[in-house]
Amino acid sequence: MLENYTQRVTISFLNIHGNSKLRNFAQLNKLTGEDIAAAGNREKLALLMRNLSTIARATGLEIQACTESVNLEKYGVRHGMCLA
Repeated sequence: MLENYTQRVTISFLNIHGNSKLRNFAQLNKLTGEDIAAAGNREKLALLMRNLSTIARATGLEIQACTESVNLEKYGVRHGMCLA
C-alpha cells in the first residue's frame, strides 16, 4: 500500500533517557518494552531488521534508520536523516 505513495520508509527506535522517562512518558505507565539495540538483544534486532528489509524489498521501498547508533547496513537499512 505505501509503495503507491512513497519511495522510502524511515525507522527509529524509542530511546528513553533518565528523567525524560518520568517527565515525558508519565501517562504511558502501561508502556513496556526493551532496548532492542542493546548488545544483549542483537538476535531480536537482527530478526526485526531482516523482516523489515524483506518487506521493504518486496514492495520496492528503500528503508533507512533515523540517527541510530547501531549499524544496520548489513540488513539493507542505510543510515538516514530524521527530517528531509
